[in-house]
Amino acid sequence: VASGGPAAGRLRPGDVVVAVGDTAIASAGGLLRAIADAPPGAQLNLQILRAGRAETVTVRTARRGDQG
Repeated sequence: VASGGPAAGRLRPGDVVVAVGDTAIASAGGLLRAIADAPPGAQLNLQILRAGRAETVTVRTARRGDQG
């Protein structure tokens, strides 16, 4: 998670992203592809495991290199 980036303050160290929307995530590469496929400004619901509990975190995508 980039400091000042779209997921800052929403994702924490140790969070495991298991799905982006309805797309299951099996690897770091799969997560990068799912996010890269979304247009800038898209709202994504990330299904995560945080401390063993399932949660949903919403983030908005940005252009590569954009902060916030």
